[in-house]
Amino acid sequence: MKNKFVDLNNHLFEALERINDIDLEGAKLTNEIKRAQSISNVARQIIGNANLVMKAKQMQISHTMTTTADRKLPDYFNDNPNLALVNDKKKQG
Repeated sequence: MKNKFVDLNNHLFEALERINDIDLEGAKLTNEIKRAQSISNVARQIIGNANLVMKAKQMQISHTMTTTADRKLPDYFNDNPNLALVNDKKKQG
C-alpha cells in the first residue's frame, strides 16, 4: 500500500503551514483555505474508513482469533509507531 497514515498526517500539517503563512493574503489565502478545507474533508473520510476497519479488526480479534497473525493491523496503520506498539503488545498477550 502506497499511502500510510503518516502521509495523511504530513498533508494535514502542510495545509496548516500554508494557511498559517503570514505573507499569504487576499485571493491566495482564500484559495489555500479552500484547499485546506478540501484536504480536511477527504482526511475525515479516510479516518472514518480507518475507524470502521479498526472496529472490524477488533471484532475479528475478540471473536475469531486463532493465531497471533490474526491480530496484525492492516498495513496502512503500520507506519505509526504507537500502533506498532499495539501490535507488539497483542503478540505478547
